[in-house]
Amino acid sequence: MKKSKKKQNTERPKYSIKQAHPGQQCLRNVPIFYDEKKQPISLTLTPTAIKKLAELALMVEDSRSQVIEQLLRNITPTQAKKIIAKNQDITVE
Repeated sequence: MKKSKKKQNTERPKYSIKQAHPGQQCLRNVPIFYDEKKQPISLTLTPTAIKKLAELALMVEDSRSQVIEQLLRNITPTQAKKIIAKNQDITVE
């Protein structure tokens, strides 16, 4: 007779807990925040970047996905160039 392994109840980080949407019902394939549905992608980040992303998500009390979404929607190309150039010691025109 096989013993069934019980899944241990581990506490999830706050940023991974699904947010409630007052007044809106969550339906599959129906966008809530934007006029388009999100698509899954895969990112490769360093452990330092992952830690900073998690800290930002906890700070703003939202998901890591939503933090990235908001950063990308609100950053201008000029701001992005300055940030990237600063980290790579490149001058921006």
